[in-house]
Amino acid sequence: MAAVTVMVSGRKIGTYTMTASPFVVGRDPASGVHIDNVGVSRRHCQFTYENGQYFVEDLGSSNGTFYRGVKIRKTPVSHGEEVNIGKYVLVFEDTGLDLLPGALGLGAGAARPGQAHAAAPMTFMMDGDMVRQQIAKAAEGAEERVEARKAAEAGSFDPDVTVEMKEAKGAGAYIGLAIRIIGLAVLGTGLLLGFLYALGVF
Repeated sequence: MAAVTVMVSGRKIGTYTMTASPFVVGRDPASGVHIDNVGVSRRHCQFTYENGQYFVEDLGSSNGTFYRGVKIRKTPVSHGEEVNIGKYVLVFEDTGLDLLPGALGLGAGAARPGQAHAAAPMTFMMDGDMVRQQIAKAAEGAEERVEARKAAEAGSFDPDVTVEMKEAKGAGAYIGLAIRIIGLAVLGTGLLLGFLYALGVF
């Protein structure tokens, strides 16, 4: 594995891990190292890993790729060495771990270096028995509230009934909230799966 650090005027712009071979540097946003500058070609140069050795290769750029002050076509590159493209300095860093050609980036549908992988869909698990129990409790609470309301309308005031009404109302509120949360979770899962399907993840 390796990395490329981009410098300009002695200032570090960023470090990019080489997660694929070839690893392109250029103005194209899809490049492993994206440099948005007119002095850099869309596909300016690339780093490759071949038979245990890293190379830097110019890709026919307009302003050329320079190594040790000499314009190159393709040359081996080692840890700590610098490659110049325009006003930018590319410092190559070899971590000592082998990188297989085409690893993580060249296969069909694989993410390019620097690109995030699509988020995996979230799965919600619901206990069917628990849901049925909550619904049954909500129904019982509703029946109790109806009976208490009828008793109040009939003029028979019973303090115990009033307490039961308050308790049933409190329990019903919690149950209703739980049912709404479950409903939102199911809806959110459906929307997320639909979005991922539209993106072609499935």
